[in-house]
Amino acid sequence: MGDQMIRFAIWTLLVIAVTGSLSAQSIQEKLLVESQLSREDVTRLGVFDTLSSGLDLETASIDTTVLISDSLLFTIMAIGDASATSSGYYLMSFDRLRNIPMDMVHVCDHPDVDQSRKRYDRTDYSVDREQRVWAITYDCRIRKGNHRYRELVEMSATGRRIWTLAKDGQIQGGEWIAEE
Repeated sequence: MGDQMIRFAIWTLLVIAVTGSLSAQSIQEKLLVESQLSREDVTRLGVFDTLSSGLDLETASIDTTVLISDSLLFTIMAIGDASATSSGYYLMSFDRLRNIPMDMVHVCDHPDVDQSRKRYDRTDYSVDREQRVWAITYDCRIRKGNHRYRELVEMSATGRRIWTLAKDGQIQGGEWIAEE
């Protein structure tokens, strides 16, 4: 009777281990469905090793993923900072055949805005039809409006950066272009 219970327990653990590993999503699948990456996924990617100072590497939120070809995609992911006051956005190219990151660049930061400030910078990014990533920085000025609410009075572009993805997965561009 005791041997049967031990065999049953081992069999149950084996089934749970195999079933669990089959149902777990790969990093590539998470990138494609724009899911959240766990700490283990972020560690397995290995791209944040040199950036880890000041970052909260518990999770990475996938914001945008663009499929370039059968073998290449790029994704924009957000990683929070350790003080929980800002998120950094990163552009990463990913080789789908080898399941490894190819290249990565910092796109912009989205800090929490101090509501007492009258002026702050804001950077927004987008992906255009040619699959280029644009990051445009704005100078924002606010004032106290009616009923003590703050309202945006002026928002003017101060500069931009544009990145393209080469066929070999390398991310090109990103030079600062001042707005005139």
